[in-house]
Amino acid sequence: MRESEAGQTPHVRVDGYTRMCLTAIAILLTVLIIGLWARETPPPGAAHAVPPVLDPSAQRASITESQDQTNLKLDQLMDLLKSGQVKVQVVEGGAGGGGPGPQDSHEPPKP
Repeated sequence: MRESEAGQTPHVRVDGYTRMCLTAIAILLTVLIIGLWARETPPPGAAHAVPPVLDPSAQRASITESQDQTNLKLDQLMDLLKSGQVKVQVVEGGAGGGGPGPQDSHEPPKP
């Protein structure tokens, strides 16, 4: 802050609403600090145990298995779409800015 010409620092005036908000924040922070300070920390046990480090080859095998399951599900979806049992209808966005059209109003699309 700049000093005024008389050598005094300018005073900041705070209205009542701002003072009330700052007081509320100070009270909430005090309650939070007291709550954190007073809380007893449980001794480290099974709930806080660090999981054992798996070997990287087991992790890769697990990821590969999950990916294979995902690929199988995608293949089933592709077969379903190719069979013609399911048809996908694309709905153009209205004048509202390119977003989905009839889904916004929870009504079925009109042919």
